[in-house]
Amino acid sequence: MTMDYLAIKRALQIGDRSEQGRMLFDEARDVRKWEEIRTSPFYRDMVADLREEGERLLSEPIVSLPFSSFKLFDTAGARIEFERSFFARRKRLSILAFLSLLDRNSELYLPALEDAIWAICDEYTWCLPAHLGGNSLKPSHLRRNRHSIDLFAAETGFALAEIVSLLKERIHPIVASRAEAEVKERVLETYCSLGSSYEWETLGNNWASVCGGSVGAAALYLIPSAEELAPIVHRLLGTMESYLAGFENDGASTEGVGYWSYGFGFYSYFASLLKQRTAGRIDLLEGEKIKQIALFHQKCYLTGPYTVPFSDCEPTSLFPMGLIHALKRRYPEIHVPNIEQKWSIAKDPIGRWGPFIRDFVWSRAEWIGEEWPDGTYFLPDAQWAVVRRTIDGERYAFAAKGGHNDEPHNQNDLGSFVLHVGGETLLTDLGSGEYTKGYFGAERYSYVCNSSAGHSVPIVEGSYQQAGAAYRAKALRFEESEEQVSYTLDLTEAYGTANLQSLVRQFTFKQRVLELRDRYVFREPPSSVISRFITLYEPAVSADGRVRVEGAAFGVEAVYDRRAAKPVIHRFDFMNKDSKLIPVYAIDLEAERPAEEVLMTVRFEIYSLT
Repeated sequence: MTMDYLAIKRALQIGDRSEQGRMLFDEARDVRKWEEIRTSPFYRDMVADLREEGERLLSEPIVSLPFSSFKLFDTAGARIEFERSFFARRKRLSILAFLSLLDRNSELYLPALEDAIWAICDEYTWCLPAHLGGNSLKPSHLRRNRHSIDLFAAETGFALAEIVSLLKERIHPIVASRAEAEVKERVLETYCSLGSSYEWETLGNNWASVCGGSVGAAALYLIPSAEELAPIVHRLLGTMESYLAGFENDGASTEGVGYWSYGFGFYSYFASLLKQRTAGRIDLLEGEKIKQIALFHQKCYLTGPYTVPFSDCEPTSLFPMGLIHALKRRYPEIHVPNIEQKWSIAKDPIGRWGPFIRDFVWSRAEWIGEEWPDGTYFLPDAQWAVVRRTIDGERYAFAAKGGHNDEPHNQNDLGSFVLHVGGETLLTDLGSGEYTKGYFGAERYSYVCNSSAGHSVPIVEGSYQQAGAAYRAKALRFEESEEQVSYTLDLTEAYGTANLQSLVRQFTFKQRVLELRDRYVFREPPSSVISRFITLYEPAVSADGRVRVEGAAFGVEAVYDRRAAKPVIHRFDFMNKDSKLIPVYAIDLEAERPAEEVLMTVRFEIYSLT
């Protein structure tokens, strides 16, 4: 990707001389594609949902953003009250813009769209209070808050610039001009101002690609001069390199599939626009590493929408149809999931414009998709193992992770795993909790989903895993055959316990059985050794110590030496990312009279309830 300033300038100048470079996002201007969207059975239900939502929006006023909710983050640590209304405005903008493009001969939605644009231009800041560094209520930061660039200021600039470009001949000139002026002032001039520098420019996570890609997209739309664009693009390509540096060669995003969709999505939107603007001279989607990043998506699912929920990934995730279809055109190995598992803005609270419009104009109606194929994936850099198998017509899946405890959206989860069958994750990883001020602050590991206390990992002499890059796993072996998959991790360095000399965890997944072996070596007999397993289903413990977890159609029994360990069940409440309080159960198998060497073996045997 590395390009010098002169090469970038020449590429942009070549774009100036081509029709492709002058008309960005031409796929959204194709009248034949819009006719297909209006008439194809593939899009019928999607469009119907959006028309219904559009009718509702026409009958409801624009939601306000009062100071009483804006101040809550810095006064009470709460995010959801303000963000719910903030995102409702962006969702309103996106849906009304889409319907205006869909019904190009109708003025029905244009007045409401103009009002939505005007209201966003009126906002005090396009940043979330949570992203203003504790300065949202300081009078000395009035101007700085207006001109800060976070994820959502950048996204807002991208959305307004693109919507105005697509609808400029139909919306009122003062609305279009004001929107462009606000994007230039708040985003582009701020980004280009003397001495400007942002932490996200050198990050290796979604902030780099979303902020950088959105700033870049807005610049491509609003700055026609190749001479003015060249230094901006040159700087942004450095940010894109930082983003890609966050991936190793296995292409894994340790933030999880949700943040992969977000970060790599915005990377791809910018890449597509820049390729068009330079008439194909700059292509950010070239290269083997990019291909591996693209292929990561299909390695992140158990069955259907159920994800490998490590880090701050949610237990289910709907796929970005437009992005996946676009990547498949580039890389035929990309798997297109069943259309029923696609993301829908009608059901999404955030309402992002970039993925929404591309779900329609980048998609192909003939690609209805299919269930995830069987597969075994080992990602050596991330130290993830993911296995999907079909046994007698039922889908079984297992995933486990190593890594280190300073990953993006980190959780102390070395050695964590999930066991899934037929749409039920019987042993789980909780994924993301509710985002609050404390969740990303000093209190992060007091949240059970972020602490190793909320994961299926050992508790060593009452100690949990520690946070930081020094606390890490080592992947010792990964072996695959037709009959079984075996994965062995050294977890010794995950714990800050001086008495622990060695802890090796081995998973063996065969047919309907997952066997787990934890082998400990201590300097002297430990005070306690516990193997903890997390589930959302209430476990049952029989009088003789058998432990069972049952879902609706399947169950799993933990088979272990009941003379060597005793089971204890703990229940606690967990506030998930959707702000729903759900019960969680921890199954603790505590070793009886542990010696210097302890071998804890548990066989999880899956059975049908029908």
